[in-house]
Amino acid sequence: MTDSGRDGGAADLPFAGYLLERRLAVGGMSEVFLARPRESGPSGQRVVIKRLLPELVEDDAIRTAFELEAKLHAGVRHKNVVSFLDYGTYAGEPYIVMEVVEGVDLSRIMRRASAEGRELSIGMSVYLARELCAALGCVHGTHTEALGLPRVVHRDVTPTNVLVSTRGEVKLADFGIARFLGRDPSIALKGKYAYLAPEQVSGDEFDHRADLFAVGVVLSEMIIGGPLFPGAGQLAVLLAIRDARIDRLRAVRDKLPAGLFEVLERTLARDPADRYPTAFELSLALAPYELPSRGAARAELTGWVSYASDSASAARQLEGAVLETRALAAEARRVAISREDAPLSAPPSGRATLPEEPVGCRLKQAGTAREVGLPKVIEMLVTGQLSPQDEVDLGDGFHPIAKIGMLARYLAPNTITTKRVEGPGVPDFFGELSPHGLAEALAWIARRCETGVLFADPKGPDKPRTELYFATGKLVLATSSAPSTLLGEHLVAQGVIDRSELDLAVLVMHRYNGQLGDTLIALGLAEPLEVFQAIKSQGRGRVKALFDWSHGQLSFYRGVEPARNDFRLDLDAPSLIIAGLEEAERPEAVEEAWRGRETEIWAAVRPLPDWTRGQHWPVTIIRILKVLGNGRTVRDLLGTCLTPQNQPTGRTPCAADVLRGLYIAGLLGLAVRVSASKSMG
Repeated sequence: MTDSGRDGGAADLPFAGYLLERRLAVGGMSEVFLARPRESGPSGQRVVIKRLLPELVEDDAIRTAFELEAKLHAGVRHKNVVSFLDYGTYAGEPYIVMEVVEGVDLSRIMRRASAEGRELSIGMSVYLARELCAALGCVHGTHTEALGLPRVVHRDVTPTNVLVSTRGEVKLADFGIARFLGRDPSIALKGKYAYLAPEQVSGDEFDHRADLFAVGVVLSEMIIGGPLFPGAGQLAVLLAIRDARIDRLRAVRDKLPAGLFEVLERTLARDPADRYPTAFELSLALAPYELPSRGAARAELTGWVSYASDSASAARQLEGAVLETRALAAEARRVAISREDAPLSAPPSGRATLPEEPVGCRLKQAGTAREVGLPKVIEMLVTGQLSPQDEVDLGDGFHPIAKIGMLARYLAPNTITTKRVEGPGVPDFFGELSPHGLAEALAWIARRCETGVLFADPKGPDKPRTELYFATGKLVLATSSAPSTLLGEHLVAQGVIDRSELDLAVLVMHRYNGQLGDTLIALGLAEPLEVFQAIKSQGRGRVKALFDWSHGQLSFYRGVEPARNDFRLDLDAPSLIIAGLEEAERPEAVEEAWRGRETEIWAAVRPLPDWTRGQHWPVTIIRILKVLGNGRTVRDLLGTCLTPQNQPTGRTPCAADVLRGLYIAGLLGLAVRVSASKSMG
């Protein structure tokens, strides 16, 4: 196939049993064409053909993902889902055939309304959301199970994937990143960031309720006429989603019909367990707010399709705005060029190039000067190895760091790790830094919903202190003076960026408020979701590393808050304890510790304490509490939890996993021993 054909320059290009008339869209993995059957003639019924980009045809992983999309889409048949017609391979190239939906996607309607200050009616918006629920009811339902396939999560319910026909029909499209429940996706988690659910952003397991969250976002944006989760940067947007901050919707609450805000608030709950359990139940909850006549809703929607399709009118409306925007942009460029810290240049690839910054410099400490790279100086500042009085020469002589603007910003506000606690008094908790000592400390903090800081001080010369800050029992910040624990080093170790890219970002991050994550995203060196989840992974890693220490002390002080925290981790203690003990304890050692206790009887605590609400609970602990009930022996617990039908998805648990989970449930006050072991004699 020629490039001109792929670009739409050649008409009626033969492909399989079809003629490709023109290309409609192209994405990162595939391209979509309008086509017709070869033998139907010019008046034949059109179809849509989706096929892989030529450079990806030989990629086995991508071909597998494409075939999975076809298999999944074929199993979903519903009037509110774009119809799957065929799947095949032509000249070694896989393709999918789908119906043509004459109309526009919802994003085009929303953009047109926003640009011209018009509002979409609540009744029509609710009608559209209920049509989406009908589609998802099929996607999530038993239709695919009847074909011998697991249930499905769409994962990409966004305005661009909601097609509205000229007759007012609503159809859900694009199963490209959908996945079967209980099966790991063959490609990395994707999706348009603004429509991800909190559990997807956090990198936790998710199910069909993530799609319902997305429906809530789409409906909210139709109502408020703009993004539900705005932010100064993409990391800020992801944080707003993770914390389910729906302030923009709450601001228009008084303008909504009575009860609608509460329906949306539940749909957009941070915890999936607090949302509507099914698309059908969400649709029922929305029903009172739809227009009285579905025909009227379709007619109104049809008018919007016609309006949004009128590109000539839109062009006239936008011409003045475009000219004004260009003038403002030109003025901004002139101002930027005149500034000392002009913006970075970005090549056609989209990745930033190194600006003209001083890479080499001289550092003077205690009167001794030495050559050192500027990225190294910044690293030393962030890790607290330099003071405001130390001097740096960037080419114009030595000056105290406190007097050098691009370096001074890394001093007190960003150097959170404390060298010495001044006058905190007696700690509220004091313990031994060991695997079980740390587990007990974390459990103590979680059970009491404590706010404060836990200092972990390993014994030994030059051992770095780690500071764990908590808010209402959840870890919100983990800092350390060890260079290896810095975010940049973590990203390099994970393969997200390379060393030269880290050096570039460190050199210029003073232009991005000293935030490495925002800098990497702005330079095009990392994706927002990669950075977001890497920051959380780094926080978990810092806690996990503490479980390797067997000597040192722990001290917790209530009410101590970090000097600065731009990224609240919000990590739950149970998951941190499990991950840490898995790292620190060999399975044989766990089993040995429980030897002779097989006849102990344990029971789950009922009702669960209030602090457990809103926690993300590991599957192992949930299963243990369910099996324990009002009382089971340790032997019975193992026998039940380790039977194949009772094992959770993912890694197959062993006896040590169950015993460790029982120990942690006891620490957290969720399970209690009701009788000791009895002699078997």
